[in-house]
Amino acid sequence: MEDDIRIFLNNMKSTCPGLSNPELDCFAKGLETKILKKKDFFIPSGQIQKEVGFITRGLIRSFFIDNNSNEKTVRFYAENDYATH
Repeated sequence: MEDDIRIFLNNMKSTCPGLSNPELDCFAKGLETKILKKKDFFIPSGQIQKEVGFITRGLIRSFFIDNNSNEKTVRFYAENDYATH
């Protein structure tokens, strides 16, 4: 199992201690890792969110462009945090 998935599963186990290891193993089969480079978008503008992100390394910034074309930061997502819209 990849280290990133293991980090996520450990987080799930601490959040939901009642989950058994077989349940976590079953859940892990549906997971995939995605590496974003600097300036990559997790959810590009205009797209509907279909995934939930979990940050194992690095930082993600959530922002929007206002009516004056200025970037407005909404939130930063750090390691061991969920990135959602």
